[in-house]
Amino acid sequence: MQFQKKPSKQSDKQKKYLRYVVDAELLSWKEGQLKCALIKKDEEMVCPVYNSVHLMSVLSELKKEPDFDMGSRFYSTGIFILDEYKTIAERLETLSREGSVRFGQSDPLPLVFRPLPGWLQDLEALYKSGFGSSFVPDVKERFPDLFAYQVEGASFFFKRNCRAWVADVMGLGKTAQACAALACSKPASAIIMCPSSLLKNWSLELGFWAGRDSQEDEKKSLLRNFVCAKNGKSVLTGHDIVSYSLVSGLLKNTPRKSLPKYDFAVLDESHFIKSRRALRTKAVMKITKHASKVLCLSGTPFSKPEDLFTQLRMLLPLKNSEFEFFPYLHNGRVTSSSKPLTDYFAVRYCSPELVFTGGPGRKEFMFKGQSRSQELNLVLSLVMIRRTKDLLPNLPPKVRSRVSLPGLSPSVSAFFSREIELLTKIREEKGSQAADCKLMQLVMKTCQYKEKSLKPWFNDVLFPEITSSQEKCIIFAHHHSVMDFVAGELDRLKLGFVKIDGRTKSGDRQALVKRFTEDTSLLFAVLGVQSAGTGLNFQVATQVVFAELTWNEKDMLQAEDRAHRIGVKSQVFIQYLCLENSTDDFMWRCIQRKINGVQKILNPNQKKNTSEKRKTSNTIDHHLMKIIKKN
Repeated sequence: MQFQKKPSKQSDKQKKYLRYVVDAELLSWKEGQLKCALIKKDEEMVCPVYNSVHLMSVLSELKKEPDFDMGSRFYSTGIFILDEYKTIAERLETLSREGSVRFGQSDPLPLVFRPLPGWLQDLEALYKSGFGSSFVPDVKERFPDLFAYQVEGASFFFKRNCRAWVADVMGLGKTAQACAALACSKPASAIIMCPSSLLKNWSLELGFWAGRDSQEDEKKSLLRNFVCAKNGKSVLTGHDIVSYSLVSGLLKNTPRKSLPKYDFAVLDESHFIKSRRALRTKAVMKITKHASKVLCLSGTPFSKPEDLFTQLRMLLPLKNSEFEFFPYLHNGRVTSSSKPLTDYFAVRYCSPELVFTGGPGRKEFMFKGQSRSQELNLVLSLVMIRRTKDLLPNLPPKVRSRVSLPGLSPSVSAFFSREIELLTKIREEKGSQAADCKLMQLVMKTCQYKEKSLKPWFNDVLFPEITSSQEKCIIFAHHHSVMDFVAGELDRLKLGFVKIDGRTKSGDRQALVKRFTEDTSLLFAVLGVQSAGTGLNFQVATQVVFAELTWNEKDMLQAEDRAHRIGVKSQVFIQYLCLENSTDDFMWRCIQRKINGVQKILNPNQKKNTSEKRKTSNTIDHHLMKIIKKN
């Protein structure tokens, strides 16, 4: 849409939809910015703002000059320091009540002023006060074996008044930092919540770091007091290691008045509680509500801003009534709210979109987008510390590549094209759930055809290469059928391997990892992306192959770092196998987009990932783009 310096006279129909919007946004904890636009309904702006005489006269008193931002397509009134904000807000609120903003020669237009949320201003005051933290122990003196960045991470927890989020990338030793924080804080009671596959790993890590404590006898160390709760009948001792799957069960069987109150709560892989409505999340929130110290650990904290809300709500010192996700609704209608919509997390950072979900008149808001990335990065910086493997100069970089597997005949490619074209029609007539179900069927169909292409690539390329070099290799897959297929091929060729999937008992997994690490005849490990993608150490492997892609890029990034960890001395080569002209082509680009979106929030100054530059041009991608964008 073109912008005009002197817009023509608007018709009566157009006028009643126009409004003038002034949006306040933080750039740093010292500066903010006002962004202004004329908007028709909820569409793009239709006119520039510098003809608004009344507003510009107010801003001229504050010496603010208009400036057009090509990136956001907003006319900005300039940057202000936060000390000026109260004065600016009062003037704009007065204009908003008067409704006297005039656009050129037209009638006055209603002014909508979107101020900074009250909770955001409270966080700015918290930042200035230094979080009120007074006790920061000497972590390095107590645990001399920790790396410098690990000492910094444990100290950050105390500097943030014992409510923090260590979001280092996988392989940097977040568990070690949590053990140091636990030992130094000396809590009267503590609970560690983690995926069930990591229960044994936590027991081993706690025992290891108990022996590295320079100020406590190993046998008397607090870290030795932790006990694993392995089933729903386990008794909580006050120093417990509990899986997320058991948290809700343990609390459900305990009377409300008798619920245990822990002084310290550790949430490993904290992105497991990203869903606001899940029973697991509600159970965890009950525990952390009473804990004075909360430490979240996650190497892949989110894939979209919506995932951050529950974790931020646990960590930020804000009242639940102030910090809310969305003014909830029924059938797409927002319930009445006494505060501006931009006070809500979802409206401010998630770009909500109203979509048809199925049935007559069934519409719901989806929160898959992102906005105000720079401001959200500021909020995260209050509780989160994140480091990458650039801190380890001796750690070789990953080498990631994509392998295209041919194999689909023209008739099968045409089948995928026809079926995907129907998805748009299904979404419009039956809703998003029906379209998603159909899409998953197509993904399963891709899986079936992919097995035929995997066999020659494994037998002709991968297996001979690994057996000749005697390097160890991890093969990740998502579906049991693919893992069984790979295991069958290895068994047929009499090649040594271990296999860990969702059917493997938790207690057997560490033993299988040890076998793979120590037995030189075992060159292959067949692993499930979700069941073995976190908490296990396969750093002896130098080759990682993904036989399948998943929609969740966090799962694959976690899985990559089973091999790329502290102590690795040689490069780790990672290959993603994609079946040409199938849903794999689009999934690869979708994963790249998600990674770029996360980096935009966590590292605003980092350049965009450009590893995949090919344009979406074929028919399959064209129709998938329409469907997945709303997902």
